[in-house]
Amino acid sequence: MRIKKLTTLLIALSSASVFAQNWTDLTSEYIQNPSFDNNTSTGWTFKSDAHSQAVNYNAMEFWQGTFDIYQTLAVPNGKYRISVQAYFRTNSNDIAYQDYQNNTENITGYLYANDERVKIASIYSASSTTNYANNCWNAGNWRNPIYFPNGMASAAEFFKQGYYENTIEVDVTNNQLKFGLKNEVWVNNNWCMFDNFRLEFYGDIVNLSSISFTENTLNLSLGDKSKLDVTYIPSNATYRGLTWSSDNTDVATVDNNGNVMAQGVGTAVITAQSTKDPSKSAQCTVNVTANTEGLSSLTINEIQTSNIDMFVDPSFNYGGWVEIYNPTDKPVTLAGLYVSDDASNLKMFKLPLEYGSVPAKGFKNIWFDHYEARQSQVNFKLDFDGGIIYLSDYEGKLLTSQDYPIAVPCTSYARLTDGSSSWGLTAEPTPAKTNATSTFAVGRLDAPIVDKDAQLFETPLTVSVNIPTGATLRYTVDGSAPTMSNGYTSQTGLFEVDNTTTFRFRLFKEGTLPSEVVTRSYILRDREIVFPVISVVTDPVNLYDDSLGIYVKGVNGRTGNGYSTPCNWNMDWDRPVNFEYITADGKMVINQEVDMSACGGWSRAYSPHSFKLKADKIYEGKNFYDYPIFETKPYLKHKTLQVRNGGNDTGARIKDAALQEIVRTSGIDVDGQAYQPAVHFINGKYVSMLNIREPNNKHFVYANYGYDSDEIDMFEMSPDSAYCQMTGTDESFRKWYDLSDNAESADTYEEICKMVDIDEYINYMAIELYLGSTDWGRNNVKGYRPRFEDGKFRFVLFDLDFAFNTNSPFTNFENMQIYTFNQIYDTGEQLTTEIEIVTIFLNMLENEAFRKKFIDTYCLVAGSVFEPERCKEIITRMAERTYSTLKLEGQDPYNTATPMINSLSTRQQTLISALKNYWRFDLSGVEEQIVKISSNIDEARITLNDMIVPTNKFDGSLFGDITLKASAPANYKFVGWKGLSNNATNENVIFDKNTEWSYYDQGSLDGQAWTSSIYNNNDWMSGDSPLGYYTGDNNNSRGYNTILDYGYDASNKRPTYYFRKTFQLATTPSESDVMVFDYIVDDGFIIYVNGKEAGRYLMPSGNVGYGTYASSHAVGNPDTGSLTLDASLFKQGTNVVAVEVHNNSGSSSDIYFDASLTLKSYSGEETILSEDETYVLPSTGNHVLRACYEKLSEEELKLVHMTPVKINEICASNSIYINEYFEKNDWIELYNTTNEEYDVAGMYISDNLNKPLKYQIPTDGIVNTVIKPNGYIVLWADKLTPINQLHTSFKIGAEGGEVVLTSADETWCDTLVYAAHNGDYSIGLYPDGGVNAYIMNKPTIASTNVINSYSKLWDEPYIPNAIDDIEISRNGGLCLSYNDGYINVRSEGNDIIDIAVFSITGQNCLDESIVLSDSSEFISINSLPSGTYVVNATGQTGNRCVIKIYKK
Repeated sequence: MRIKKLTTLLIALSSASVFAQNWTDLTSEYIQNPSFDNNTSTGWTFKSDAHSQAVNYNAMEFWQGTFDIYQTLAVPNGKYRISVQAYFRTNSNDIAYQDYQNNTENITGYLYANDERVKIASIYSASSTTNYANNCWNAGNWRNPIYFPNGMASAAEFFKQGYYENTIEVDVTNNQLKFGLKNEVWVNNNWCMFDNFRLEFYGDIVNLSSISFTENTLNLSLGDKSKLDVTYIPSNATYRGLTWSSDNTDVATVDNNGNVMAQGVGTAVITAQSTKDPSKSAQCTVNVTANTEGLSSLTINEIQTSNIDMFVDPSFNYGGWVEIYNPTDKPVTLAGLYVSDDASNLKMFKLPLEYGSVPAKGFKNIWFDHYEARQSQVNFKLDFDGGIIYLSDYEGKLLTSQDYPIAVPCTSYARLTDGSSSWGLTAEPTPAKTNATSTFAVGRLDAPIVDKDAQLFETPLTVSVNIPTGATLRYTVDGSAPTMSNGYTSQTGLFEVDNTTTFRFRLFKEGTLPSEVVTRSYILRDREIVFPVISVVTDPVNLYDDSLGIYVKGVNGRTGNGYSTPCNWNMDWDRPVNFEYITADGKMVINQEVDMSACGGWSRAYSPHSFKLKADKIYEGKNFYDYPIFETKPYLKHKTLQVRNGGNDTGARIKDAALQEIVRTSGIDVDGQAYQPAVHFINGKYVSMLNIREPNNKHFVYANYGYDSDEIDMFEMSPDSAYCQMTGTDESFRKWYDLSDNAESADTYEEICKMVDIDEYINYMAIELYLGSTDWGRNNVKGYRPRFEDGKFRFVLFDLDFAFNTNSPFTNFENMQIYTFNQIYDTGEQLTTEIEIVTIFLNMLENEAFRKKFIDTYCLVAGSVFEPERCKEIITRMAERTYSTLKLEGQDPYNTATPMINSLSTRQQTLISALKNYWRFDLSGVEEQIVKISSNIDEARITLNDMIVPTNKFDGSLFGDITLKASAPANYKFVGWKGLSNNATNENVIFDKNTEWSYYDQGSLDGQAWTSSIYNNNDWMSGDSPLGYYTGDNNNSRGYNTILDYGYDASNKRPTYYFRKTFQLATTPSESDVMVFDYIVDDGFIIYVNGKEAGRYLMPSGNVGYGTYASSHAVGNPDTGSLTLDASLFKQGTNVVAVEVHNNSGSSSDIYFDASLTLKSYSGEETILSEDETYVLPSTGNHVLRACYEKLSEEELKLVHMTPVKINEICASNSIYINEYFEKNDWIELYNTTNEEYDVAGMYISDNLNKPLKYQIPTDGIVNTVIKPNGYIVLWADKLTPINQLHTSFKIGAEGGEVVLTSADETWCDTLVYAAHNGDYSIGLYPDGGVNAYIMNKPTIASTNVINSYSKLWDEPYIPNAIDDIEISRNGGLCLSYNDGYINVRSEGNDIIDIAVFSITGQNCLDESIVLSDSSEFISINSLPSGTYVVNATGQTGNRCVIKIYKK
């Protein structure tokens, strides 16, 4: 019987299965993406707080954090084995390896399958003698290496060799298998890497007999979705893998899970086929139709424009929406119809397939805005001010339209009953539902009146809120908006506040729309607060909810910014918040509802978070901030503020801000972000100090130049997607790119200069390259261009946190030309492509004029903008300002400030060497001149090759032809260029090449004071230079005098070698002495003088050690160059020069070092080198120059008609700057030419020379009328009533005209004639208060006027009876002529002649009467500055002659 039963059992089994004695691999049948192919984690579910969750090298890692990664499978019951290659490291290598050796290693990560778990293999359980991918950690030594993985590249190689196999077995009894890897313990530097999961089954293999669908025919409407369910026979079949396909993807598509999408009208057959046995398959016919029968019946039923916080759209934002109602008995297809808000373009947006159909007697929402986040949403906004929505058929023929009124936040405009003709406003919107449940209201309650503004307080407050009769006051204290079902009711409206509290108040009344929400933050000053306060109040869901929160990883985000797993903070979601800005003295100056969104790159994940605050019209119509946040830009209208955590400087939060402040205060023309530190609270909880910054996107352009987003082309460089067009088109950029290929042509270069602000572009490139950020070029680049005929590209500085990361910026930048970008985690793609901005720059360098201008600018950036002492003062001041606040958070700004100061103190010589050694600049045969330039008057201006010298000072290197020009400020005249002799009177070689050095080549001296002058180096070796080695030169063709010991491992040579030389100086060098260190080196080095760093070459910034490699190899192999050392480092008596030379890699074939030191002395006192304003610098030698000016005498002031106050700048069609009414009205700037305060109260200003007393500046003291010394005051020409600013009683014409300023006692006047100009131009004097006027392409309201290559000398003023360009005029017996500085007046009689000389801007420079003797007289005008003048001569009989002259 037992045998019979067995036989029967075997027969039964044989018909359906094969008895298996071994493990059967079912990986491909069940596990999705077991080997992380294409660097994606598709198919895996995981949660992790690990710092890195990357997928690369077709493997995955979690580093520094917890994690749980898994898949859940539906499988037949039975025994399974899960395998994976994985290892776990418990800490950093130095700690973890010691624990491993001591058997104290605590591995907290494990492989699990259902309830079974085993520890993951230790990283130290396998080792190799091969340094895979040059990416391993060596626990041994160079003779006996023990290599372990130390990065993803080396780990992938270990996996290829079969290391780190982990297995676990489990019995499945409920047809479900959940398996994966988990670590629940966070330890610093823990690390898990894994790849190649495998699933095996042990038991009877049950073959698949057949498969079928639960339905063989599927009828769908266009855009509909449906899932096909599969039946397996037998139900316990082992192999269940299916391949899905559609025979007509234009009609229907299917994914790997059987989800069908109706794509187009027609029929398609969906097939599911067994991957194990293709003969087993099932088919389903899908019929797709478009239900168009009821199209004409579709009705726009409800519209919500200002959906602030009520309904979440498919993009997880709060977008506006329009509800469509279908009154018919059949579904009507919505997909494919068109939506528009423009009657002339009814096909603006085609509704995509996912809109499907509107159900019979049903509703469907069309969502607007946030198209970038979800392409199914309409790509334009509903208009807050009201408008019309059009719905059209597939051909663009109008089906229906509906107008809607100005928005009321948190309400909708809806039909009173579905489909009816009557409309109303309701505070109970019903998207995609019947309106029958809504109640409608007429009118809206006024906002509750709160008797106290948001504020900082020290003693308890009583706050009172009005409650109108019949109204209910609702409030919350958790940040959420009050509703009748959320929050609390107050009967009295009185609130006692003794601790930090955030209130949100709202009034409700039956039959009336609720009021707006009013927010107040009362912050107890229980800590030192020295900065303004940002208080953000919002529903916590908007920040911390897994579905919607922008501060959490959550469940609805996307990958990127260093995370291969989706993160909410990566989304550009807008969240409604209240933003209050409270000044440091506790006063509320901003309180409005705004959008808040996450911002930044990788720093989005950092805490505290960065965010943006974006004003929008949907919040009670207010789309800008009505307070000047930034002291340095008080006349701008900002729509968006960026609140930044410091990016990669998230602790000190100073680096980018300080570098941009250094640039801004230098005066160099380049766009940058303003800065204001602030402390911020969220829902009453103190978070941190952050920096308020201008945005760097389209809103920066709007605020600073007045261009709307649809008026500009703007692009950026993305770290994973390369060039990205943000607004407009790339047409102009592509044109620039194409033109640059022929940039060496003068004609082509001229054309490029018409579309690129060449001055700003060169300034921008010079600054970025000098700073040497390694996160720039491939990233952090934004350029924009107005879409006008003369619009020019400009660039914005931002995110300079990675500055000083390379000392080889030119080769580093050029090497990016073809670049492999970061992996796009969503797709697994990794883009390798050309970076066009690199190509453009390299092509532009082929043009001689551009190349020279760039070299000069780069030198100005090095020697003026980033002059070390100036930088030190700015950085220290900013660090001192934030120190006490950051200290309360356990942070210290000096952790960044000090390394910045150190880097900038030695950077100039290193980066000038990089300039000299970059072959494209062709400077090998050009002498480097060390030049110091200054002025004895701060207000004066100096140009170098027609470029303004920033800061009016320069101390650095120059190359090639240099022409300087001095411009005297108001009330001064130029005396001459003073300087020392341009050649050193004595050159003393302190030590020469091929001399003896002490050296150490046996390893590290880290931690020893080997640079100090008192260090004892008696145990060092000594030998003559050159010192080094070259493994490829057995014949010593390089001529080494001393061969250094590089160690025992030729593939891993010692990285650093040390040298010292002691010498004597008879005297301490003077301030004018120059110490020149000439070197021949391979690769990089740092030089110290008497223990202090004096310079570095090809070395990274910051602290370096023995193991630090040079930042680049020596291109010249070796490189030759020189550093000018600070003479103050040297002293009388014994001095020590110490040098550390670093190799570029352990496998480098050579080291080379030789050097000399020369003292160049200059003697003699300053002498006048030239009295001409223009001075050509001698082509050799070093130079110390000072532009000298002296005050004009009273007589000279009278001759040039210099007045105490000048009309300095006029903008008669202003489109950029705002007044106190936040209107962009025209303005006039006055300049105080004196060194004392000047009160303009009582003075007159007019736009009519015939009515000079048209408007008198008020004397009532209500508005400030005092101009600081050499300062500015602005008058708005707009007829508005003054509040805190001056407003004239007249407007000025954009077509051109004149403005006249008259003193209060009417004893003097000043006139400026201006030309017609665009709103982004102005007419101004240069220098401030000077004689010459320019049409300036960059208005500079209330600040120093700046000219550039595009500024035009204004020599065509508005003058009645236009005067020809003549230098001789006759009228009757009167004759007027000019020659070489003298006006000649002749008359037939001995008349009295009135002579008046005007500048071309209408300023009276000379006014006197002369009596002719011998019928002729000569009048000298040599005291006047060079320029164009108009001379009037009027005789007693009324005869008049006028000439226009040019005085050289």
